[in-house]
Amino acid sequence: MIGEPLHVHGSVSAKALKNAALYCEAWANMLPADYHAIEITADTIVDDRAALTALDDRAVSAFSGGLDGIFTALRHKQRDLKAGSHDLDAVVMVHGLDVPHTEIEGFERLQKRVKPLLDLLGLPVITVWTDFRPLNRQTWGMSFSAQLSACLHLMSGMYRYALVGSSEPYSDIVLPWGSNPATDYLLSGASMEIVHDGAGYTRTEKVARIARNHVATACAKFCWEGEPDRNCGRCEKCIRTRFNFLAAVGDPYPACFDQPLDIASVSHLKLASKAIYTEFKTVLKHTQKEGWQGSWIDGLKCLVDKHATLYGDGAAALSSTGLPDSEKTVIERLEEENRRLGLTLSVYERSRGYRLWLCYNRLYRIRVLGLVLKCLRERVGLFLRYMKAL
Repeated sequence: MIGEPLHVHGSVSAKALKNAALYCEAWANMLPADYHAIEITADTIVDDRAALTALDDRAVSAFSGGLDGIFTALRHKQRDLKAGSHDLDAVVMVHGLDVPHTEIEGFERLQKRVKPLLDLLGLPVITVWTDFRPLNRQTWGMSFSAQLSACLHLMSGMYRYALVGSSEPYSDIVLPWGSNPATDYLLSGASMEIVHDGAGYTRTEKVARIARNHVATACAKFCWEGEPDRNCGRCEKCIRTRFNFLAAVGDPYPACFDQPLDIASVSHLKLASKAIYTEFKTVLKHTQKEGWQGSWIDGLKCLVDKHATLYGDGAAALSSTGLPDSEKTVIERLEEENRRLGLTLSVYERSRGYRLWLCYNRLYRIRVLGLVLKCLRERVGLFLRYMKAL
């Protein structure tokens, strides 16, 4: 049963049990309404040295055709880190996570799309099939790394390390989020270490590395709203990736897309999580650092500013408004009031609805009006007391 102690009928390494306890603690702390720590026991606790079965330090990497996985494969296989590079020997593609487990032909088309890059790098594919995502026992955005790691541990007898491409960089870590450097390593056991790889780079910086390889650019498949083997070019993730390529190398027509970018579509985007908002914000930071100019940057800035208040970053949006400091102070006070009201990211993510977005903005306007009226009432009161004193 959910929430009850878990007993493993078999052998578990001491390291895995310790890490599992810490992993439960971490998520219970980040999302106490959804998770709480449970006791995990096993028939036999194996000494960590005895649990190590891999004969060398070879690594395997999670791979779906996305930018994070491609970046990890390129930089380790081509030894970007020199002595710090892992000995990457193969990639694992899981059928049943990004591509539904029932779409056999679609997954085969995806494998065909990425094959030229994997052949170029000399990386064989290990395919894992699973149907546990449709069970929907966990929120995907908060649990995908744990589900992916469960598949990677199937290779623990052959590989010492399993690399998982990072989502957000260290400079803009989003918590809670399913994959992050604070908890991913706790999915390790004594026989396999889960490595959260690439968090020293933003997504735009990863694209700059990928863009140096035309085959990698052409093979990239990151869209989850279109067909399993192509990027639709219209969804939030496709538009975000177009911005990554524009900001990284100034390329409006990267080979991974079949059609040009429609700048007008940017204004209609709804950023459904803080992680997505943070991705767009890091792209904007990169354009400002590099001094890029263009109408697409104006659209990007408007998009980021529009969502800044929703994701508790209103102060950042205010910095470029030109408002007097007194008015900024009023808005910042409002931000704090909204946080006290509990209109936070987790509520928005669980609702998954645009209606909450509308309600939030209506409440925002009401709070602004109420705060302005309160300030006005205080000033009128001071004026009346001053007149009475005369």
